[in-house]
Amino acid sequence: MGESDEVIGGQFNKLMGRYYKMQSKDAQNLRKASGNKPCSHPKLEKEYYLGSRTGDLVCTTCGMDFYNEAAAKEDALKRKKEYENNEFE
Repeated sequence: MGESDEVIGGQFNKLMGRYYKMQSKDAQNLRKASGNKPCSHPKLEKEYYLGSRTGDLVCTTCGMDFYNEAAAKEDALKRKKEYENNEFE
C-alpha cells in the first residue's frame, strides 16, 4: 500500500462541490459503528480536527487511527491472527 495510491487527503463531495476531509469526530463514529471487528484497513485518509491535520491516518472502513501505514498493516495482521485463533473480543 503506497501512500500515493491508498492514502488520500479527502473525498470529493459532488453535492457540496468540494473535498471532504476525514474529521476526528467522523473517525470516532466509525470506530463506534464497526465495533471491534477485524479490518484490513484497505483505505487510509489523513485525519483533520477543526480544519487542521492531526498527523494521523484513519481507516475509512473501521475508523481506527494510525501514525503511519506500517502501524495500520501491523494492526490488520494482529487482528486477523486473533480472529483466526478465536481470541478476538
